[in-house]
Formats: sequence, structure tokens, C-alpha cells
Amino acid sequence: MQKCSCYIAAPLFSDAERAFNIRLAGLLECDFQVYLPQRDGILLRDLREVGEDSVATRRRIYETDLAAIRACDIIIVVLDGPSIDDGASFELGYAACLGKTAIGLATDSRRVPGYFRNPMWEGALEKMFYRTEDLCEWSRIFARSARIAPSAAQQAVLGDEGQYADHRSAAEN
Repeated sequence: MQKCSCYIAAPLFSDAERAFNIRLAGLLECDFQVYLPQRDGILLRDLREVGEDSVATRRRIYETDLAAIRACDIIIVVLDGPSIDDGASFELGYAACLGKTAIGLATDSRRVPGYFRNPMWEGALEKMFYRTEDLCEWSRIFARSARIAPSAAQQAVLGDEGQYADHRSAAEN
């Protein structure tokens, strides 16, 4: 049996956002096999820096992240900011269509309980947390009760050692 797998859908465009995502992944990795797109996938920003920004490149990012969502057991969506990140919204919708367990995390004071009232997000989310500590406590309980054998989709994305395969090319690493 292995850890449940978790996809973190979050904004990743500023240094602060990426640092928060890395911290969150680190907190969750004792309970989940975490897929963090900025670390385990492909970032358009990095490819642009080496002059690669084509339709094929953007399609590769899209396909890589969709495969990781299909392979995950749950998706955790960071819902911070003055508006919800477009990519995270898409990832949440895709995961919901696949019947994935979707968990929201809104640490931003603009998302206090009672403020968060989008029926599309609320309908897709199984649980909503407003503090990282509460999410981590829930993850420990959830992970203990949900150890699983890997699915075929997970095996396609996970390496032989149960780690997410690095989908970046050698030039990107």
C-alpha cells in the first residue's frame, strides 16, 4: 500500500505564491504523495526564459497537469487572492468532473467564512479550510484511513518508486 496522492492547484506566478505552495507541499508530504505543478510539472515561465513558448509547449504543460490530476486521489485548491486563480479554477472543475475529492484552502482574510459564496466552487469542494494547520490536521486523519494500492493512471504518472516522474526535459532541469 502507498500514500494517497494529492494534486495542489494554486496560483504560482509570484515568488510569494510559489514559496507558499512549496511550504504547503512540504507540510502535506508526510501524509500524501504530493504533485505540485511548479515543482513536478512544467512552468511556462521557465520555458519562456529559454525561448520556448509555442502552442506545442503550452499543450505539453496542459497534458502533463491533466495526467497528474487524473492520477491523484484528491485535489487541494488554494483559493487565496482578490479573485480565484484561473488555472486553479480549471483544475478544480476538471477534478470535479472526474469525481475526485476536492478540498479548498482559503487563508486570505478576503475569504473568511461567509464571504466565500461561489456556488460552482462550493459545489465542487467536499471540505473548506481557512487555516493551513486545520488542513494539515484533516490530512493526517484522511491519509491514515485511505492508504491505497496505486491505480493504472497513478502508475502511469508515478515512477517505480512511487514518486511523481519528472516531466521536464533535460533542458528544463
